[in-house]
Amino acid sequence: MPPRYTFRQIYFDPGRHDDMKALIAQARANLEAGRPPGGDSMTLPEQLTEAATSDIERQFGVEFAHGLAALPVGSWQGPITSGFGVHLVQIQARGEVHTPKLADVRTEAERDWLHDRSQKSQEAFYQQLRKRYTVTIERDAATSDGAIATATAHAR
Repeated sequence: MPPRYTFRQIYFDPGRHDDMKALIAQARANLEAGRPPGGDSMTLPEQLTEAATSDIERQFGVEFAHGLAALPVGSWQGPITSGFGVHLVQIQARGEVHTPKLADVRTEAERDWLHDRSQKSQEAFYQQLRKRYTVTIERDAATSDGAIATATAHAR
């Protein structure tokens, strides 16, 4: 199972600011002093709790989600880039990668196994049907471009 993250983020839109370095530095200073950090409004959540990497990728993008893996827990870090702009991020908790117990994933495992078995069965059935037929393609002598005029299948 991939790690799950609980984190807060502060968003900055590069299109709205000329000096992003100064803006980020001021936000960090504000955070350290216990003042509101500033930041730009956006539709993404300011905090996620126990979010799976796949959910973070969907909301913030792959680059952002992969950037979380390198961040320490507890302190504000960044900027981390997303498809929207840049973010300061505070990882509050990180669940480690682990192998789940069968009881935790039994339903998904059964569904995947049944799907795989069904796909293999369908493919075997198709191959058996295919062995029973011969396809003959005949060209029509009346066409000058050699276009295929008829195709017939004959059972063996």
